[in-house]
Amino acid sequence: MDEELTYTLTAEDGSDITCQFLDLITYEKKDYIILLPEDEEEVFILEVKDNGKEEEYLPIEDDDLLDTIFDLFKQRNPEHSFED
Repeated sequence: MDEELTYTLTAEDGSDITCQFLDLITYEKKDYIILLPEDEEEVFILEVKDNGKEEEYLPIEDDDLLDTIFDLFKQRNPEHSFED
C-alpha cells in the first residue's frame, strides 16, 4: 500500500493546513512544490527555498509564473483533472 506524502503548512492565522504532495517541478533553476490541501480542489504552488538548515515554502506573486508551473504540472500529471 502506498502512503501519501503529506506536508503541514502554517497559515498566516497560525492554523495548520495538511496537504498532500503532488509534484516537485524545477523551472529556470528553481524548485516549486505542488500541494493539495485536504478537502480542497485547488492546489498550492510554492517556491522551495533551501536556507541551509531547512526548506522554506514561499508564495509566488507572479501570475504568469504560476500559470507556467501549473501547465507543467498538468503535462506531467495527466491523471489529475484540475481546472485553470
